[in-house]
Amino acid sequence: MRVLMLCRYSPKAASSRLRSHQYVNALTEHGIDIQVHCLFSNLYLDYLYTDASLPLWDVLKSYFRRTLHLIQSNNWDIVWIEKEALPWVPGWLEKLLLGKTPKLILDYDDAVFHRYDQHSNGFVRFLLSNKIPALMRRADLVIAGNAYIAEFANSAESKRVVNVATSVDISKYAKSPATHRKTNTFTLGWIGTPYTARYLKKLAGVFQELEQSAPIEFQFVGAPAGLDLGVKYQSIPWSESNEANLIQNFDCGIMPLDDNPFERGKCGYKIIQYFACSVPVVASPVGVNVTIVKHGTNGFLAKNNNEWLQHINSLRNNLSIAKEFGRKGRQLVEEKYSTRIAIKKIMEALSSV
Repeated sequence: MRVLMLCRYSPKAASSRLRSHQYVNALTEHGIDIQVHCLFSNLYLDYLYTDASLPLWDVLKSYFRRTLHLIQSNNWDIVWIEKEALPWVPGWLEKLLLGKTPKLILDYDDAVFHRYDQHSNGFVRFLLSNKIPALMRRADLVIAGNAYIAEFANSAESKRVVNVATSVDISKYAKSPATHRKTNTFTLGWIGTPYTARYLKKLAGVFQELEQSAPIEFQFVGAPAGLDLGVKYQSIPWSESNEANLIQNFDCGIMPLDDNPFERGKCGYKIIQYFACSVPVVASPVGVNVTIVKHGTNGFLAKNNNEWLQHINSLRNNLSIAKEFGRKGRQLVEEKYSTRIAIKKIMEALSSV
């Protein structure tokens, strides 16, 4: 079986790393001849994550290169595309470039369809709102990262939909308990990108109250310096090789989200990472978060600032609860969110295409 995998980004971006790149070696070991091509360069990612200028020439080159790959896609048994081949390009053109591709697989870990059908510009909605549903109907298989995306794919009348959760290689995450009480300072942690760090602003008032009540340290991995949160925090650079070690320093991991259609399509990767390190979690009850976090059993779900403050303090003030939540979180990842399980589902899906 020869597979052309068309990712959106390099492994530097979590979505592409987790939905595509991390499975390449395992697929190769199963006898699949797989070739990977990314749409955007790391230069483009730097634009997304920093204040760098938009490299227009780099984007044009990326789209030209991807167009060539689509034209040549008939040379492969399966074309596996992350989300869509050409963002913001009409679906009819993308399908035309795909031609008579023998088999097409689409993979989604975000509700990217809402970037179009929920867009504030009416012309964008008119031109692109049906793009993703049309591509889903064209595909032989849609791999959905959660039930919300799977439901959308089914409503679009996709031929076949398989739910494969975003997963982690648990061998990279030490099975360690919650660490607080080693010092008097409680460490509240978050991991993400400069783009998703905007969700931290929702909790600025919570952070300020937490700081007033007892010693606390805020460690935000991947967040830019200078966010207006009303507290001092450590802006820690993210690296793939060190992310698990950084999370293990947390006494509690948080995942605040807005309750909007796009956020309901997220796959809870932060929570899975925290749990993989046996770190207890407080999260917004949005989308798949309510599936991963069982409130009061392996973590807490917080709807408003009072609940955020209450639940974080519960973990800060009760080590036994924090350890138990962390233990159950790690167990959940081992049972449902490890790459071992995801690879098995992917291989079964590929064999049926």
